[in-house]
Amino acid sequence: MTFFKNLIIYVCILLGLVFLFLSTSNQAMEYIYNARRNDKWWGLYDWHYGSLTGMSHLESVVKFRSTEEYPGKRQTYNAKKDKVLYLQGDSNTRHPKLKATDFAGVARYNYLDRSFDYLYHLDTSKKNILILAITESRVLDYFKDLRMMEEVRDSTDKKQANLFSAPDEIGEISEPTTCGFTPNVFFNKFINQNLECNLFNYNFLMPMYSYKAAINYYFFHRASGDVVISNDGNYLFYKETVTATHPRSVYRILPQEEIDKLVDNLNAIFNHYKQAGFKEVYLSILPATATIMQPEGYNGLIPNLENSNRMEMKVISTYEAFKGHNDYYLRGDVHWTDTGFRKWLGIVNEQLMKD
Repeated sequence: MTFFKNLIIYVCILLGLVFLFLSTSNQAMEYIYNARRNDKWWGLYDWHYGSLTGMSHLESVVKFRSTEEYPGKRQTYNAKKDKVLYLQGDSNTRHPKLKATDFAGVARYNYLDRSFDYLYHLDTSKKNILILAITESRVLDYFKDLRMMEEVRDSTDKKQANLFSAPDEIGEISEPTTCGFTPNVFFNKFINQNLECNLFNYNFLMPMYSYKAAINYYFFHRASGDVVISNDGNYLFYKETVTATHPRSVYRILPQEEIDKLVDNLNAIFNHYKQAGFKEVYLSILPATATIMQPEGYNGLIPNLENSNRMEMKVISTYEAFKGHNDYYLRGDVHWTDTGFRKWLGIVNEQLMKD
């Protein structure tokens, strides 16, 4: 009896080490993710109705079902094509069908995914425009230092180009994901996410989570895990964006010195890329869902930055334009609707036409 007991213990330890290794290997996680993207019992649970709805398993609540669709035809511009646009963005601006003709006077359009390093080569015969479009929850983290100047570099600068290497992570840590990729090191920041993916994220287990989520919602008016319900009950929020003590929260009190440091770094970035040859460099902060849908207690990050008299970088602002528009945000996802995306795109084009 003791032998079998010890055998079970050793097997569990061995399996634990195997899962730990798999969860800390970028190559292994990428293979697992691709192999398990199916509807079989052992496949990954797929978020059909939005990231937050999926995370909280609230698919049974119809009003939280969200889908990112871009069905409408966007305006095209026939102005003189004298610009090359570089748009550095994240998942809100990673539009699958966006192209140069969607922008006023743009001959070529380059999308710079913030999750990856990027080498650029400027066309000196045209006006090169750089737009930094960033989700509000990422501003404090991304611009707390000058990492961008190392991640987005001129390919003609031999010293800088030689430093270029592929990114060691895929995806964005400020967005909810089902099963991610990770640096090849133990106890990295993705370990809990990947262990959960390998141990518990299976289609056959999902009904159990859904029943539990429904009980929490209908009886206690709560969401599960890293999701919370808005005060009016109509939206799901990513928990870190509304927890007052979290660094990315829109309700966390911001000391003035923190705002000043951000402005200093943005000014340094602005001057760096102006000297590199960009005609204009713009900042466009995309308001978090809670900022617009639940503004009570908002810390004012966006207006404080955009209205700073020390800010040198030009701003393409959506904050005032988005106020009061509940049709700009998905109810069960961290992203905006096609209507919200179109509004942002229109504001960008207004600025490009001024140029």
